[in-house]
Amino acid sequence: MLTKIIYLLQVCCLVGCSSSLFAPQISDGRLDGFDVVWNSPSKSSISSMPIGNGDISANVWAERGGEIFFFIGKNDSWDENGRLLKLGKIKVELEPALAFSKGFSQRLSLRESKIEIVAKDVNGDSVKLSFLVDANNPAIYLLLDSSVGHSVKVDSLSWRTEKLKLDSTEVSDLNIFCNQNQEHYVAFDLYSYPDYPLENSEKAFGWYHRNETSENLISAMKIQGLDDYPNWKDPILNRTFGVVAFSNDSNSTSSSNLTTTKQKSASISFFSKTLVCEELSEWISSMEESISVVESTPLDTRLDAHREWWCDFWERSWIYIDDGKQFGDAFIVSRAYALQRYITASASRGDFPVKFNGSIFNVDYEGKPASADYRRWGPGYWWQNSRLPYVALSTSGDYDLMKPFFRMYGEDLLNISKYRTKKLFSIDGAFFPECLYFWGGNFTESYGDVPASRREDKLQFSPWHKWEFVSGLELAWMMFDYYEHTEDDEFFYSHLLPTAEALLRFFDGYYQTNESGKLHMHPSQALETIWDTVNPMPEVAGLRAVTDKLLLNKSKLDSQFLSWLELFSSKIPDLPLVERGGEVFLSPAEKKLSGITNVETPELYAIFPFRQYGVGKDGLDIAVRSVSSRNFPGFHGWRQDDIFLTYAGMAEEAKKGVVKRAKKYLRPTRFPGFWGPNYDWTPDQCHGGVLMKSVQSMLLQTDGDKIYIKPALPKGWNADFKLMAPGNTSIVCKIQNGEVASLEITPKSREKDVVICK
Repeated sequence: MLTKIIYLLQVCCLVGCSSSLFAPQISDGRLDGFDVVWNSPSKSSISSMPIGNGDISANVWAERGGEIFFFIGKNDSWDENGRLLKLGKIKVELEPALAFSKGFSQRLSLRESKIEIVAKDVNGDSVKLSFLVDANNPAIYLLLDSSVGHSVKVDSLSWRTEKLKLDSTEVSDLNIFCNQNQEHYVAFDLYSYPDYPLENSEKAFGWYHRNETSENLISAMKIQGLDDYPNWKDPILNRTFGVVAFSNDSNSTSSSNLTTTKQKSASISFFSKTLVCEELSEWISSMEESISVVESTPLDTRLDAHREWWCDFWERSWIYIDDGKQFGDAFIVSRAYALQRYITASASRGDFPVKFNGSIFNVDYEGKPASADYRRWGPGYWWQNSRLPYVALSTSGDYDLMKPFFRMYGEDLLNISKYRTKKLFSIDGAFFPECLYFWGGNFTESYGDVPASRREDKLQFSPWHKWEFVSGLELAWMMFDYYEHTEDDEFFYSHLLPTAEALLRFFDGYYQTNESGKLHMHPSQALETIWDTVNPMPEVAGLRAVTDKLLLNKSKLDSQFLSWLELFSSKIPDLPLVERGGEVFLSPAEKKLSGITNVETPELYAIFPFRQYGVGKDGLDIAVRSVSSRNFPGFHGWRQDDIFLTYAGMAEEAKKGVVKRAKKYLRPTRFPGFWGPNYDWTPDQCHGGVLMKSVQSMLLQTDGDKIYIKPALPKGWNADFKLMAPGNTSIVCKIQNGEVASLEITPKSREKDVVICK
C-alpha cells in the first residue's frame, strides 16, 4: 500500500513548491496578545497545546529530555464499543538532539493556528519546529527550520497492541444496564482492540484500526426495538481509521518510524482517514487517493490556504474587552472567549458534533485507565451538555461549525426518533431522549435490560431523564436562531420545519387536555432536578417559544399544518409562576410532586434559552427576582448562571460569574482554555460554551427585530466587538466609558432596530 502512495507522491512532487504569495492579515494585532507562550518544556500530555482543523487534532508538548510528543485525535474514530479513540501518539527526536536548557519557547499562534517550538540543539544552534493541522485537508504537518541541519526521527508509540479488558466502565458504555428496580450493573466485559501496522516503504509508515465486531451495539438496538429500523446501516462494524506518515526527505523507515536526511529544512506529513467499508482494501485505496489529491498541490500553496481560512475565521467576528489593566479581569475574559472559540473551530468541522467531555483534545490523565482514550461519562451524547458548545455560534457568525450538530440531531437522530415514537406510542411525531448514542439508541444504562416488546412502559427505566422532553424543543429553538441569522430558506424547509412539526405533534399526541382545554403534562419532569411535575417550565416555555416562532412564519406553512398549529397553540399552558411574599417569581413547574435531585434551575429556562422574560420584555422584574433567588448558584461546567444573569440585565453579578468562569481552568494543565474537569471532563466544552454565550450577551442581545447594545456590560469595561444578529446583520461597535463611541450596522436598514441600553 505505502509503496503505491510513495510513487504517487513522488510524481506529485514534480510540481514543485510555490513561493508564498498570499499573506493574509487580520485587522490589527490584538489577537496576537492572546497567543499562548511557554518558556519551559512540559512534564506530560496534560500540559499540551491543542491544534486542529475541525476534524483532526493534535495535542503537542515538549519534555525536558529534548523529545517532542503529540497525540492525534479525530472526530469520527469510534471503536467497537462506540468509544471515540485517539488515532495515536507520536514521538519526535532530532539529531543533533535538542537541549531545552539552552533556550526554549513554545507558542500557539491563534492567527495562523500554528504551534512553533524554538530551541537550541546540544551545540547551541537554533532550531524551529512548526506544527499545523491543514484547515482544508486531512493532514498534520511537522516542519523543520534549522540553522545548520538536523535529521528528524518520528516514532509511533502505540498503546493498543493487543486485545485487553477495559478496567473502567463509564455510565454511557454499552455494558452498563439497569433493571426495573433501577439497579445498575455491568452486564459483560468490554475490551479494547489492537491497531495494526501498514506495510512500510522507504519514505512512509502507517497504521490502522478496524472494527471487526459491533455485537454490543446490535444487542442494545434489539432490546430497544430499533433493530428493524428501515435502511439502518451499522455505523460501527467495519469502521476503519488510521494514519500514514510520509516525508520525501526520509532516508529510512520501519513499521513504526521514519528518519529524514540531515538538512536545514524538512517536512513530515501525517494523513488521516476514516471509512466504513466492507474490505480493508477500500480504506487503503481511499487513503491513497486522498493523499494523492492533497499532495498534487504544492505545500506552500496549502499553507497559504490554511492561513487564509483562519484569517477569514478571525475576521468573521471578535470581542475585545478592556478595563485599563494590562492583564486584568477584562483581558482574562477576552482571552478565554478567543481560546474557546478557537477550540470549538478546531473540533467542529467533522462528521459529528463536539464531544462535550474532552472534545478531540482529551489526553492522558493520572490515575485514569485506558490512556488518552479515556473520558469521564463515556461515548454518549447528553443533550443538555452537547448543545452548549453551539449556543453562541450564530452570534459569532460561525454557521459552518454548526452543521455537524444539526446534521446529527436534525437528520440522523430525528429520523430514528420518528420511528421510535411511532413504534412505541403510535404517534406521528418525535421525541428526543436526553441521552443518545450517535446512532440513535438510548444509553443502555438508561433504557434498561427488558426488551421493548415485553414492556407496558416503553420509556427508559432510569428516572433521571424518563419524562424529560425539552431537548427537541431546544433543538428547534437553536434551528430558529440559525435560520433567523442566515435567512437560509433551504434550511428552514429541510431541517427546521420537519423537526419542529414532529416535536409539537409528539406533545399533542402524548398528553391529554384538561377541562380548560390545556395540555396536562403529567407524567413529566423539570430537567434532572424535579422528577415528578405537572407542566414543567422548560417544556411549557419551549412549546410557547417554538410555536410562536412558527406562527411568525405562517406564510411558509401549508394551510393544513397552520390550522393544526393554531389549534395546538391554544392548548399550551400558561408559564408557571408562583407568588411569594406578595411578589411573583418564575416556577420550575405548575406543580412539583417530588423533591430536588440536582442543582439545575428549570424555572430560568423561561429566560434562556426560550426568551419569554428578560431584557426588552415585560416582566423584567420577575426575571431579576427569579435569577436572584435561584437555589443553586454556580459558575462552572454546564451551570448557566452567567447567561441567566446577562439575559436578566444583571451586569455586575454577571461580571463576577464570567470572571470566575474564565479563571477556572485545570491547573495541572498549562493551556488556559482547558477547562475542567468540572462535572464532565477536560477540556470541558460545556464550561467554555457557556462562557462564550455569557460574554456575547453582555454586549449584544436580540429579540424579534430588536437589537440591544450593551444590555449587561459591567461598569468600567470598555469593548470593541463585531457580532452577528438576525437578518444577516453584522454589528461592529466600540464602547468607551459606558457610551457607544462608534457603531456600524450592516445592512443600514437595520439601524432603526437598534436599542442602546443604559
